[in-house]
Amino acid sequence: MSRQKHSVWRVQLAAALLLLCFVVLIAIIHVHVSSNRYRLRTERLNTWTSYGGVWDLSGGVFDNNSDERGAKLMSGSLDWTNVSLSADVRLDHDTGDGGLVVRAQNEELGVDAYNGYYAGLRPLEGTLIAGRSNYSWSEVAPVAMPGGVHEGVWYHLALVMFGCRLGISAENLSTHQKAFLVLHEDQCVPAGQIGLRSLSTGVQWRNVVAQESTEAQFDAIAALAAGDERPQPLTTEATYAKHFTGYPRAEAAVPDDRDQRPARASVHLGDLIGLRGDAPDHVVVRGVVTLTKPDVYIEDFTGGAVVKHPQGPPLNVGEGVEVLGEPHPLLYSTLLDHTAVRIISTGSPAPPLSVTSWQAASGAYDARFIETEGLLIRDVYSENGYEVLDLSQGGEIFRALYPESSGQALRGLRVNSLLRLRGVCVLGKTYTQELIPFLIFLRSSNDVQILQGPPWWTPWHVGLLIFLVVLIACSMQLLYFRFRQWKTDAISHERERLAHDIHDTMAQSFAGIGYQIQGLRTSIIRNAGLSREEIANELASTSDLVSRCHADASRTIELLGTPLPEEADDLLGMLVEKAYKLSGDKINVYKEEHGKVRPIKHGVRAVLLHIGQEAISNAITHGRPATMIFTMQYEERSATMMIVDDGNGFDASLEEEGFGILGMRSRVQEISGTLEILSAPEVGTRVGVTFPLSRFAWARRLASGRLIRRKGRVSANHVDE
Repeated sequence: MSRQKHSVWRVQLAAALLLLCFVVLIAIIHVHVSSNRYRLRTERLNTWTSYGGVWDLSGGVFDNNSDERGAKLMSGSLDWTNVSLSADVRLDHDTGDGGLVVRAQNEELGVDAYNGYYAGLRPLEGTLIAGRSNYSWSEVAPVAMPGGVHEGVWYHLALVMFGCRLGISAENLSTHQKAFLVLHEDQCVPAGQIGLRSLSTGVQWRNVVAQESTEAQFDAIAALAAGDERPQPLTTEATYAKHFTGYPRAEAAVPDDRDQRPARASVHLGDLIGLRGDAPDHVVVRGVVTLTKPDVYIEDFTGGAVVKHPQGPPLNVGEGVEVLGEPHPLLYSTLLDHTAVRIISTGSPAPPLSVTSWQAASGAYDARFIETEGLLIRDVYSENGYEVLDLSQGGEIFRALYPESSGQALRGLRVNSLLRLRGVCVLGKTYTQELIPFLIFLRSSNDVQILQGPPWWTPWHVGLLIFLVVLIACSMQLLYFRFRQWKTDAISHERERLAHDIHDTMAQSFAGIGYQIQGLRTSIIRNAGLSREEIANELASTSDLVSRCHADASRTIELLGTPLPEEADDLLGMLVEKAYKLSGDKINVYKEEHGKVRPIKHGVRAVLLHIGQEAISNAITHGRPATMIFTMQYEERSATMMIVDDGNGFDASLEEEGFGILGMRSRVQEISGTLEILSAPEVGTRVGVTFPLSRFAWARRLASGRLIRRKGRVSANHVDE
């Protein structure tokens, strides 16, 4: 019993260790998820998703270099609920507005094409604004920003979303003047992403931080706000026009020295290519900005030009400009130097011209905003501050360049991917080095679209596939051979057991019959003068041996028989019936059940039946008992089958295990149980099998180590218990 308690203690210890490891793992996962729940990746642009705009990330500063209306850059999780989002915001111009978005869902391209909340700064009115967008715009009453809102000035903007209430604070980082605003909705958006948004102006954001918000943070803003406002839909034509089309822009004055020159009519960019020796000193052209880095490129419907050393306000992609400068015709386009620039309109970037690589290489689209396709022929690499994409289409090899300062946003592209690219086509040898026909300057990582990933049948993948197929085939062959070996071992083991049983019973009986008949025959041949009575006694003895041999054969056949499933349900009843048949109804047999009867699986019942049959056969053959008792004791998670007889018994410490006990040992391992045999001469034998009823029998088997225990000599009092 002490060894059994030790085994149970080992099981409990193993279970406790497994439970402890599980709890620690859950705690680590919880801490990791909690610490990263509101974590924003602000070091790389490829962790954000843009909807319109020309986005760049350099030195931790997000920049939308576009006047597109409603450009958005989104990140975070759709599960974010109570969130605090803050950033420093700077607007390029005194039109439109820029700010932050919280709890956004279903984002698309468009001015208000999302479902969420937005707050920002509006320079033309000098106000802090906030509202709800749901593919339309509802706005609370704006709050005047002390000192107004000015272009080129950094403002700290903070949004605290808690429940269905949004608190907004804005601070001028130069003057430290502040404004506060509160928004409340009864039916609010429950959760969503965060983002950056601009309308009709370029905007920069820095120090973008997202955290889980608290009610105390919201209360601190609400205490300073004018009141609890609810968003109201825009109702007048003027407010709609102001929101959707931007605001009038004051034109930048041209420097005085340029104003003194005679007024010139603007010319088309395409007409400048033909200018040679008779080219004027200065020309006036008008176009739309298509690129601002590394140089400013503009285009109209006739062609494109690069603008060097522009003097004037900061430029964004999509703005209409008038340029006064010195023309320098190039082979396929024009360079304008010493230029004065003024902005004459704002709007979204112009759509690209869809061309093939051969058309781009012809020079007809130099300095133009184009769209083309190409196959990535090598991994993205860095060179001279750019991420470089080497591409091929129709035999033409060309490149695409993207500023590396944006956080290596294109490094995830894989070789042999088919890409669609949008950017400004450049044929100047300053960038091509006359090694490639043309290159494309990308404005944003979103200017690269993956049309098709690389094919899976690369040499490496094919080799890996062949290796896996061979590995699987070898594993299946190995399993097949192991299965055949297991089957052969099982058959061999069963044959050995049957051979041992037959040798101990029928073979010995047949040998005795042979010796008896041979002796009788010898006596008759020698005319030993045997009387009829003596011959009859010899034949009777032989007949007894034949009857005993027949009985042994019947017992062996009974042991080899397999009961039907419905017959095996009454396990103890089956064992009692077997005992009666094998003993010829010459012994007393009893059965008992203790505890709450629990169901036993059919496979387990079959194993117990075979073990019981072996115990019955051993008891009747060797012990010759007068009584046998079959007991089943049910516990909460296990059960014990006990077979007790009052036969001759044996000294278990001296006897070597025969085929029968070895068979019991093998079978009890199949059900993750323990076997206990107690016996002593003239005392009897007790065979006990304890087996689990739970589904985690394998764990008990692993923890218990030794599954079978065999005890030696015991006292008669111990057996009687």
